Amino acid sequence: MRKLIDKVKHHLEDPSRSDSRGAAPVGATATSSGAAEVPTTDIGPERDRYLYRKQRGVNLGSWFVFERWISDSPFRNAAAPAQSDLDVAKGEHAKEILEHHWDTWITEADWAWLAERGINTVRIPIGYYHICGADPSVLEGTDFANLDRVFAGAWVKVTNALATAHRYGIGVLFGASAIYSLHILASLAS
Repeated sequence: MRKLIDKVKHHLEDPSRSDSRGAAPVGATATSSGAAEVPTTDIGPERDRYLYRKQRGVNLGSWFVFERWISDSPFRNAAAPAQSDLDVAKGEHAKEILEHHWDTWITEADWAWLAERGINTVRIPIGYYHICGADPSVLEGTDFANLDRVFAGAWVKVTNALATAHRYGIGVLFGASAIYSLHILASLAS
């Protein structure tokens, strides 16, 4: 797990990094040369605000890691038995269904609504396959190995969720809810 966290941290902290499609990091603006220009911010006192405040939070379940009892719509075209993210990803029109769900499940209006009601922390469950847009190697040797085309866009959605939450003063706890198996944990730990 530490290896996974370090990869994500490195990816977020490296302003010169862009992915293979040329996408810039969250918050970056393109210069005339096409290079990413990332604003720098001192988060000293702001960091303390997130660490030491009383947390009032909710779980944003079924946004990335699906739970059929919460949201049935992504499963309508899923492969049998239509019970998991893998089944959705193997189904018809999977990429379009997932992109639509990620874009509409939680919206800007939802973030505003949460902040207006005093929610200052959210938990967002994600699976290891949701970070394949940042590091495709996380899918190697898993059931999701040939599904990177379906999940590659998730990383942008996850980082956009983090940036949007930040604009509303909402902290984010990412829950590693969909860990493939113990061999994934072992490989990440080494």
